[in-house]
Amino acid sequence: MNILKPNSKTLVSAAVIAVTANVAITAAQAQDTGFYAALGAGYATSNVDEIEPVETEAGLVSIRAGYNFNRYLGVEADGNITVLTPDIDPAGVNGREGALNYSRGLAGFVVARYPVTESIELFARGGYHHTRIVLRTEDLMQSTSFDNFAYGGGASYNWGRNGVRVDYTILNVSRINQSSDNVDQRIIGLSFVRRF
Repeated sequence: MNILKPNSKTLVSAAVIAVTANVAITAAQAQDTGFYAALGAGYATSNVDEIEPVETEAGLVSIRAGYNFNRYLGVEADGNITVLTPDIDPAGVNGREGALNYSRGLAGFVVARYPVTESIELFARGGYHHTRIVLRTEDLMQSTSFDNFAYGGGASYNWGRNGVRVDYTILNVSRINQSSDNVDQRIIGLSFVRRF
């Protein structure tokens, strides 16, 4: 009879360890899959200033929603709207009498992730975007929209269901004329992420 008591305790201890491990694994898997949302700020610029002497900077507010199929693959959509643009110089003292700024846009991406540690992951994403750009001078304001491919990457630091993410995205726009290089918009973003 005394021999059975240590084995009973061992059996109970093993069961407790198994249940605890199962709960921890289930919680980790739940964080690897499911919906997430992000809110952040961004800075947009363009390579068009290499072709024409214009201001290209813009400060953005970004909203993002996505779904992780597993730890390595997901999809997401994001929207950006400009809240800050630089002043233009009608006198042309700085050589930039106009501005060509990102105004707003929507994009959808497929996201590939690589977990470096339990908290840090790297990601790459590719997709398609619809972007509105505004041309401003002292006497003129025009806007136009573009649809084209988008791609980029970044990293995130996660704790629990929360995270902080930094990303860099290139939005291919168009050619200004047949002899010029492709014009693009480049966005650097920082956002807070919440998984559900």
